[in-house]
Amino acid sequence: MYIVKSIFFILICISLSDSLLGQQLLHRTQYTLHDFLLNPAAAGSRTKAVVQVGKRYQWVGIPGQPTTFFGSFHSPIAAPKTRKVHHGMGLHVVNEDYAPYGSQHMMFAYAFHYALTRKTNVSLGLAGGINQFRFNSAGIRFAVDPDPVVEHTTSLIFPDMQVGILAYSKDYFVGFNTLQVLKNRIRSIAGGNSDQTRMRRHYFLNAGKKFKTGPNGQSLWVAIPSFNITYSSGSPLGVDLNLRYVWDEKFWLGGTYRIQDAVAAMIGFNVWRLGIGYSYDYTLSKLHEFSNNSHEVILELRLRDEREKNKPCHAYY
Repeated sequence: MYIVKSIFFILICISLSDSLLGQQLLHRTQYTLHDFLLNPAAAGSRTKAVVQVGKRYQWVGIPGQPTTFFGSFHSPIAAPKTRKVHHGMGLHVVNEDYAPYGSQHMMFAYAFHYALTRKTNVSLGLAGGINQFRFNSAGIRFAVDPDPVVEHTTSLIFPDMQVGILAYSKDYFVGFNTLQVLKNRIRSIAGGNSDQTRMRRHYFLNAGKKFKTGPNGQSLWVAIPSFNITYSSGSPLGVDLNLRYVWDEKFWLGGTYRIQDAVAAMIGFNVWRLGIGYSYDYTLSKLHEFSNNSHEVILELRLRDEREKNKPCHAYY
């Protein structure tokens, strides 16, 4: 029965997507594992502090291929004299390279968590920090060198914000968030000031549900189907459909279908307080002719073991 439920959940996601196309550049396949990197409302949603680091190699083999490194830390903070409210604080840093461009950002996040019911919590999150955008023309061949228009090295630093909301329980999660809220203008390499040089807001909607397996939920296997939809003005809508099977919180297998772009296989392990996840993306678009696909690795350290009945669904490693 759990298989039928999982398939039904994913079919609903497909019906929502219709004929959607494409993906956002520097996409992260294992979005269900580094939820805080995507949504500031996830800060403090675990019972104890969590540290994560990860690396993604996109379209291996293409010169100047996109690579992403990230690190994050977040922790809950108990509110005195109440069981309905707690807070969360966190920090994450991201470095992205896609020659000749690159960017780094550092964000401090705060989240307010409120217990709607005995089983369901809702959180509101806000993150603020700085974003650096850089351009280096080294390795680019110009018809006239030095080019009189293109600046050979450009580095800009500007403030940035992220906002999000997350509803979660041990059985499901639903999140919505926005990145690059301030829509900072990045002057063109030629020094122009067109509105086309503004950073675009990115909107994310994701949800997932946990299904117990076996007769009366007796099996140690748990199925977690989920989806993530990404929208940004001027870019095709991105839709990821994800399914993971977790065995006793020690081992898991999964797969992702990114509509008309890629399929991915995932595997992960839990050892003591350490978790590791790996994904391999097989490119379906024409880029497959030039690349050796994509790889992503994520490591998680929990400052206290979280094997407990009320672990939130989005944190089910």
